[in-house]
Amino acid sequence: MDIDSVMDTNDEASNCKRVIHELKYIQDDYISYFTNTPKRHFLPLINRGYYSRVLSIERIVNSFLDHYSSKMVDDQPLPIQIVNFGAGFDTKFFRLSQKYPSLTIVEFDFVDVTSSKCQIIEQSSTLNQIVGDSMKISDDGSRLNSDRYHIIPADLRDVDMVMETMSMLVDSKAPTLFISEVCFIYIPASHVDKLLKQVSSYFSQGEACFCLYEPTNPFDNFGKEMVNKLDKRGCGLKSLSTYPLIQDQVKRFNDLGFTGPIKAYNMNQVYDCFLNVKDRQHAQRIEMFDEYEEWNLIQNHYFICLAAIVDSKRMDNSFVQSSMFDDWFQDQLKGNALPPFLKKK
Repeated sequence: MDIDSVMDTNDEASNCKRVIHELKYIQDDYISYFTNTPKRHFLPLINRGYYSRVLSIERIVNSFLDHYSSKMVDDQPLPIQIVNFGAGFDTKFFRLSQKYPSLTIVEFDFVDVTSSKCQIIEQSSTLNQIVGDSMKISDDGSRLNSDRYHIIPADLRDVDMVMETMSMLVDSKAPTLFISEVCFIYIPASHVDKLLKQVSSYFSQGEACFCLYEPTNPFDNFGKEMVNKLDKRGCGLKSLSTYPLIQDQVKRFNDLGFTGPIKAYNMNQVYDCFLNVKDRQHAQRIEMFDEYEEWNLIQNHYFICLAAIVDSKRMDNSFVQSSMFDDWFQDQLKGNALPPFLKKK
């Protein structure tokens, strides 16, 4: 793995998010703190792809938080957590911390990325105020810790270090959403599998859900071209050969101890069914779009997987129940409304 090339993908993703914010696909009032004004705009094809990715994951995140944030423990809001692997310049804490006061977010990324992010936060009075007075940045500037927000420098191939850090910062009994967006794919499958196995063991008596967004299907002509282009950039898809298809990912999570339901869909299905008609109409109004053949090809080569770890005694009250995701998906195909736990507030 060429670490510099992989880290460059953070800058690209952040710039794309800023572009779709400025075009009003999405609203992210904090992405501009972490990016310069883009020197160029991207093709509508790219913008719409990022819109579908960002909005889909935000819907999952908000649904997870809404499901648990109303619950109380000893007259206090139930603690809830997000652990973001390869978080880059993600802005979730700044956008969500006030709405969800019991939320803690833990981010892992390469030291160069975390150092840049810590420096930006330290130099911004606005971001400082959101993180709060408990904020402490390490002497080398690469790590941030506060009461509810942690930015941790890490090479995710060092699973023991990651799990040791998690054991100090992440409560195994608190509902937790793990996120990995095009991160694990750059790491050999053996390292990722070790991490996932230890995560499932750590939460064996709790409730957690893993949200994975990655490329898939390297076998057809488009898939082969995708793999070759990324190889030439130094961003080899290290685990794709081990888990090339969506059904392989479902089996992977099942084999690694994810005891709850496991659901996965390609991004064509997600865009057409998870995002509603208003979401699609919103995108259509922003930019003229006629690249449907290439759009369908690209979307068919990315997927979202939700894999749950749920104690059987808690299944009825968990975020992802065995039939809920499929029932919701089928309802959307029929044009029916979203179930309560996925409705926008």
